[in-house]
Amino acid sequence: MGQASYLAGTMVGRWGMPAPMLPEGADLRALEKIGATLVAVAGPSDIKLPASKVKTENIILGIAFVTARQAVRANRLGIEKIVERLMREKEVYGDDLGALLKSAGLEAPEVDWADLPGYL
Repeated sequence: MGQASYLAGTMVGRWGMPAPMLPEGADLRALEKIGATLVAVAGPSDIKLPASKVKTENIILGIAFVTARQAVRANRLGIEKIVERLMREKEVYGDDLGALLKSAGLEAPEVDWADLPGYL
């Protein structure tokens, strides 16, 4: 979490990234709240943003979290297949890694922006 918060803070504070285009149907306040929660969990960062940019950082993190969460949920069985092999073999390299990922059948899901975590 600290690394994600640091990267989002760097994108906004150092690289001047503007507020992202919100996906259609996305709830701005909910995404901002998710991001703020992630930043709070990550703890203090050495990136100190002005208040005007904190909102942008939180939205970026919220969008990333919702997208990743739904990708993991949609690919659960494939991810379990990858984890089982890694637990068994400990390491997978090169062509074997490519074959493992391909065989898992991972797909980028269509993100449902109404399906936000229940703790909001």
